[in-house]
Amino acid sequence: MESAFDGRVKNGHANSKLSLHGRIHFDHWAFPDNDPGVDVIEGQNPQDRLAFRRVRFGVKGDITDKTYFRITIEYANPNKVEYRDIFIGMNGVPFFQKLQIGNQKRPYSLDQLNSSNAIVFIERPFIADATQQDTRRLGIQSWNVSSNQAWNWQYGVFNRENTQDDGRYISDHYQLEVAGRLANTVHYDENADGRNYAHWAIAGSYGHPDEDGDPAASTARLRARPEARASSRWLETGAVAGAQGVYLLGLEGVFNRGPFQLAGESMQVWMRRDPQATTLFWGAYGYAAYFLTGEHIPWDRKIGTLGKMKPNHNTASGSGWGALQVGVRYSYADFNNKDILGGVGHSMAVGLNWWWNPNTRIQFNYIHGQIDDRAVGLAGPTSGSYDILGTRLMVFF
Repeated sequence: MESAFDGRVKNGHANSKLSLHGRIHFDHWAFPDNDPGVDVIEGQNPQDRLAFRRVRFGVKGDITDKTYFRITIEYANPNKVEYRDIFIGMNGVPFFQKLQIGNQKRPYSLDQLNSSNAIVFIERPFIADATQQDTRRLGIQSWNVSSNQAWNWQYGVFNRENTQDDGRYISDHYQLEVAGRLANTVHYDENADGRNYAHWAIAGSYGHPDEDGDPAASTARLRARPEARASSRWLETGAVAGAQGVYLLGLEGVFNRGPFQLAGESMQVWMRRDPQATTLFWGAYGYAAYFLTGEHIPWDRKIGTLGKMKPNHNTASGSGWGALQVGVRYSYADFNNKDILGGVGHSMAVGLNWWWNPNTRIQFNYIHGQIDDRAVGLAGPTSGSYDILGTRLMVFF
């Protein structure tokens, strides 16, 4: 193989480095019980499904000692290949420290900033799903950290439209969003190898949607699935008419003591409208998780997110069952305000995570939830409760 490419493929720079990365998330979802109102919200009786949630492959590397890049492509839908991370970054930029330009995560919502390889539950909670549809946007962002790694902050300017499926944005109205996050690792026990820590953060954004364009394409909208892969969004505000500004405020916290972790966040979204009155939507969640086998979830102080977990003993090592973690989460979202009836969601999830090794995990979730007073897109206010079972097998590298 090397001889076939000898003299034809050359390294672009003497100091460049290259590595491959990828992930496969394979899901099974079952809907064993739900009220008739949920059938109306879903558009049919919710159907069980087997599907690849994520099939991603990419490359990342350093072009020079100061310049790097990352490209990640999503192949989960064979008929619609999309990109995820595509950006160029520069380290050591005066004042900015680290600067990234391209398609990347916006700096708010802890559960969205955490990698899908690391989150405790299979799917993210209502409010994280609704405020960060597909998470990434085109933009420019600065990443910063204090010398003692106690503080980190990110801020940037983004286009609010999701371009991941067609690769471009065409309009005279840029639908710009300014966003930032300030995070503090208020406690980190280095003597215990980071097993004990505490974190808090505040985040906010302001976005200017195109109120004069196609209402169906407006980014002034909140919607979320039932923390599972249903066909439809069960909470849905629709495109909010007359929205001229979208404001977001988020608060988050994490407390970790060895194998035990508490985490949660709350987010409020205001939409300034003309001539209608300003609307307020909000949501929150909290979870508790515990490793039965004694491990802990690492913490990345440089960016204020969960790190990569490593079992004490891999399943193939002959000396253990890997790592077992249990968790419980409550999630709430209220998308009803003024003339908008996007629904009120309550969800309780119980989860079991079985880590076979640092790069392989199987997850089991049971979800019991309730949707109340959803009217947008329906004949009238509709409510219903439901039960969902989810399983995910993941590998990543």
